[in-house]
Amino acid sequence: MKNPWCALPDTTPFVLADDLPAIDRFNRRCQDNDGRLLRLDIRPEPYIGSLNAPIVLLYLNPGYTSDDLLLHQHPDGEALWWGNIYQSLDEYPLYMLDPRIGWAPGPQWWRSKLNRPIAAAGERTVARSILVVEYFPYHSNNDPRFPGTVPSQEFSFDLVDRAVSRGAPILMTRSGRAWRERVASLNGYSFAFEAQSPQQGMISAGNYPDAFPRAVEILGSAAVNHREPTQRGVSRSTRSNSSRRASSGTVQSTSRSTMPVIRPPRRVQFSYGLETKWLVGRISRRSSHR
Repeated sequence: MKNPWCALPDTTPFVLADDLPAIDRFNRRCQDNDGRLLRLDIRPEPYIGSLNAPIVLLYLNPGYTSDDLLLHQHPDGEALWWGNIYQSLDEYPLYMLDPRIGWAPGPQWWRSKLNRPIAAAGERTVARSILVVEYFPYHSNNDPRFPGTVPSQEFSFDLVDRAVSRGAPILMTRSGRAWRERVASLNGYSFAFEAQSPQQGMISAGNYPDAFPRAVEILGSAAVNHREPTQRGVSRSTRSNSSRRASSGTVQSTSRSTMPVIRPPRRVQFSYGLETKWLVGRISRRSSHR
């Protein structure tokens, strides 16, 4: 399935053309003070992380505060958002854990929810091993209770269907019922788990007593493979010169403190099923402000 998010406009309103009619109708009916208005001044978050990650977290839709705009309007935040869409982030595919944007409220929120997995395996391993998929990709202050679906959601549903096919543990938060209604393969899937306390949002043994031990086992194996530095004493990886190829050039990744942010080209056709990319344009190199 072709990734529709490569066609997101570069400027506001940040909404896909196929989604626009339904979203425009919805927003016209919403009152400004009810928190359901879909925010089109911030880029949607349909997914975060490697699309082939061994662990999948399912959420309802991304929230919105004025602080979130600080990250999305920052050059590093914009570059990482596009890198996530194009699947070109090697070190921290779940880019909300990238230390270069640790100053922002969004990454701080994610660290608080993932602190138990991070304690078990380290930030880099968690960032490489977890895929987050949002049921509805557009931001709002409160649950929008959007009627029906928009076309772009089919891509998200397909991501989850593929996760089921590869046997990934799937941890659902408040959105379990909605996900099961749209992704038939979740029904009866033995590795789909719902939170004990959906409002809490913590990925922990207390919230997912059946899933968490398996998740830690997967993360532990990944940490060994990546030589991840953890609180249990695993040595720091020395892989500081791995290369990333895109377009006609090769960009060398550097150490964690100086690792550049790569701004992907704007026009891309990407099919994750075929694992192919056609990158058109010039990739520029932008240093972190951290």
